Amino acid sequence: MLFGVAKDIITPCFRMPLACANNYVGDFEQIHDDVYVRCLVMDDGKNKTVLMAFDLLFHDRCLNFELEAYAKEKYKVKESAFIVGSTHDHVSPASKGYSRIYAREEYEQFLLQRSKACLDRAMCSMFEGTLEHTSFDAFFNISRRGYRNGVFGSFASPDSERDTEFSLLVVKDLSENIRSVVMSYACHPVFYPSKISVSGEFPARVCQLVDAAFYGCTCLYFQSAGGDVRPAATVVDGDFTKPFGFDTIDSFARLVADEVVVRAKMPHKKEDLLISSDCFCKEFPMDPQSFEFFVAKVEDAKQYGEGNIISVNAEYIVNEGGYEKLEKSLAVYCQTIKLSDELYIATISGEPTYQVKQIVTSCFDGKRVFFVGYTDSSTYIVSDFQLDEGGYEARDCHLEYRLIGPFKKGIDQKLVQGFTTSFKKLNDKKGE
Repeated sequence: MLFGVAKDIITPCFRMPLACANNYVGDFEQIHDDVYVRCLVMDDGKNKTVLMAFDLLFHDRCLNFELEAYAKEKYKVKESAFIVGSTHDHVSPASKGYSRIYAREEYEQFLLQRSKACLDRAMCSMFEGTLEHTSFDAFFNISRRGYRNGVFGSFASPDSERDTEFSLLVVKDLSENIRSVVMSYACHPVFYPSKISVSGEFPARVCQLVDAAFYGCTCLYFQSAGGDVRPAATVVDGDFTKPFGFDTIDSFARLVADEVVVRAKMPHKKEDLLISSDCFCKEFPMDPQSFEFFVAKVEDAKQYGEGNIISVNAEYIVNEGGYEKLEKSLAVYCQTIKLSDELYIATISGEPTYQVKQIVTSCFDGKRVFFVGYTDSSTYIVSDFQLDEGGYEARDCHLEYRLIGPFKKGIDQKLVQGFTTSFKKLNDKKGE
């Protein structure tokens, strides 16, 4: 089994807006810490898979398509076996998708060039090694969906269920040196340390600390079902608050990294790589809101300030002829990668919630699943139950994502059908 790792700086060398900097819409003025793209290649001798993690809020699907095509042409990696994920770093550079009006073409070209170079460097430094997997419960996060005084909404909700699974892939060389630790954990990076500073926020700091613990290591952080959770450290006196300084990020990241280092050092069962992959896309119909609904939202959006993403989207829909251009359904992309007989990777577009992860992982017949969300910037992905339950992620987020309305019910069935079929297809292929 062969592995390759690499990382490249994707911090822009010119000033530009940040992705979601706490309602600030000017260009950044400082670089507190660099942002990176990180890459792991796995090769079982017959098939390859590529995992690429970005210190970005997220990106629209065009980045996935560009990199998939490049990897297929140059390295014969199947499109379905190429994973793009973002840490959901709100103070990263603006990119296409969510931050469409603030993205810069100069940065997009730079980002693509650095991403390709990162893959090239990983491919040209392959080494023999082993893969291990482990998972454990970690309580660094807290649910942000719950009831308070009989009202359901976005509250610090310690008693609400959330995704506490911290999953690790550990790559070692033949001398048992740890060369990569791939993390999947659900926790919104919303410390908002500065409105004017580029930062990789806590996921990048965790990677930096774990890298330092293992000489020659390159870590990757993927967001799991992070759509409805955030750091427990952002709760003060029972309520969410912001912003926090870089010192708070560092303290939080050290807690996470210390646990990761301990777990990575433990011996775990080695996986026999047998890579196969599949991908599919499901159209999720939306419940269209009337034009008058958006007219009212224009007035409501003024509270966010001129230039805020919600205000900008409301103006576009109402005053710039955008309503007629809004689609009635949303394409949700999913992948299934078989790493071994007992271990799979499952990915999904957008910001999945914990209930979505539970639905997806139930389709794998009791196998272990390394779950990855945030593979593009579509929207929050919720369950049918959560549509009835309400809350921001289920009913109110569509204006933030320039969508015509919330999803219609039927999500659960589409996910079950898609992932069940994909799982069966991979096992029928016998590793082809």
